[in-house]
Amino acid sequence: MGVRLPRRKPRNLLASLAYKLDRFLPLSRQRKLDTLLDMAAVTNRLAMEHAAELGLNIWGENAFIHSRIKPDDRVLEIGCSSGRVLSTIKAADRVGVDYDAPAIERGRREHPDVTFIAGEARDYLETSEPFDVLILSHVLEHIDDSEQFLRTFAHRFDRIYVEVPDFEFTTNNAVRQLRKRDLIYMDGDHVAEFDRDELEAILKSVGLDVLDREFRWGFMRYWLTPQIGE
Repeated sequence: MGVRLPRRKPRNLLASLAYKLDRFLPLSRQRKLDTLLDMAAVTNRLAMEHAAELGLNIWGENAFIHSRIKPDDRVLEIGCSSGRVLSTIKAADRVGVDYDAPAIERGRREHPDVTFIAGEARDYLETSEPFDVLILSHVLEHIDDSEQFLRTFAHRFDRIYVEVPDFEFTTNNAVRQLRKRDLIYMDGDHVAEFDRDELEAILKSVGLDVLDREFRWGFMRYWLTPQIGE
């Protein structure tokens, strides 16, 4: 939901000071722009972290992920960490797999009704019962070859949920590309941040059809299904 604002707004001292500094600082336009782009990236990240610490992590409230999960589904999450996402799912079976053994142990303590596996998802799937749903929440941006990773798992499931950062959530990222700024990522462990056309091209290339999509709070969210005949 958006906001409605009065025509005349109270003066913001920080904004007023910033405009005065911008006007009088003896820097070139390019230097000012580059500095502001870097500051915007840092302050955005810090604001997200402080909001989460205060329990205001609204971007974690995700009704979209529940829209296509059925009560009798078997759900697997790869890259589950300690189960923050998986623990909110209502399904017959919920299994999370992750390399991070300490996170898996924390998940077992905090969510004893979820099954957690420390290790390689491909190894686990070789001996497990089939699953209906695969969750990949903030995984692809950490994978060197995300297309090949998707090919490995895409056709083992009836439905796949994918969530990644939305590179196009701010026009500043387009400007950062033009200025060749190094600070152009949401997290230091990301090896890719996708724009919308790029991600959908990857999904199509591995034989996945889009059932539904949502762009909200800086994230791209997709429900996918294997193409018929693949």
